[in-house]
Amino acid sequence: MAAIINALFGTYPEPEQQNATTNQITVEGTNGVTTERLTTSAVADDVQVKSVISSETQANATINSKLNINNLLSQLNTTHSQVDQYSRARTAEINEQVQKSIADVLANTQHLQEELITDANRRHLVIDNDYKLQLQKAVEALDAVKAKTLADLERELQVKQQTILADAKRQIDVLNEQANAAKLHALVEAQEQAKQNISDLADQVAILGQQDTQHLLESKTTTIITSQAQAAGQVESVIAIQPATETTITTKETKVTVTDTNDAVVAECASEATTVASEHKRNRRHK
Repeated sequence: MAAIINALFGTYPEPEQQNATTNQITVEGTNGVTTERLTTSAVADDVQVKSVISSETQANATINSKLNINNLLSQLNTTHSQVDQYSRARTAEINEQVQKSIADVLANTQHLQEELITDANRRHLVIDNDYKLQLQKAVEALDAVKAKTLADLERELQVKQQTILADAKRQIDVLNEQANAAKLHALVEAQEQAKQNISDLADQVAILGQQDTQHLLESKTTTIITSQAQAAGQVESVIAIQPATETTITTKETKVTVTDTNDAVVAECASEATTVASEHKRNRRHK
């Protein structure tokens, strides 16, 4: 065992301490009786074996004393051999026990290392799961913030879109109002032009009526002028019908029919050509 411990810790005894044998002989003599005591000690590593051999010899030794001494010496040698064998067997047994103990320690150490690795892997999995949960919560929070931001952006875009559409509608309404005003102004101009044409035609009819009355007897003359001016869905008309004789006067822009009798003269003015001419002038002015 000491050898194994010395091998493990690297400590070795001095060479003179490894194997040491000590022999001590004590002789006592009284009245022809001699007592001899042989003390033997042996040290191997940290194992010490001590043997004590005692012998008593009387002075009146017989002839067989020499034989007895030889037997005794033989027994002493046998005892020493037995002690040596026992020491070796015990040393081997101790070495075997130490080797077994070392193997148990190594096995226990390996088992502890395996348990340590298993525990480390288990804790690693726990930490991974914990970080996964934290990461998932962080991603969910970011998704919520992103969704809210996108929703706010969409609402802002909708508000801006409504503002743009409202501005466009207002501009379109302004343009429509301007167009309607322009159309109304054109209509008024057309009506004024038609009235002017009608007035001119009425003057011509009056002149013709005066010329006709110079050749007729005294009679009552009635002049009726019918004017139709149509633009943008509006119609202005003055209509009067009485029995009469017809006289037709044709110009570039107006066709005038004069009906003359003793009781009345009727003049109809169809201003379609005048309206077309006015519309053409208005289009050319806008261009």
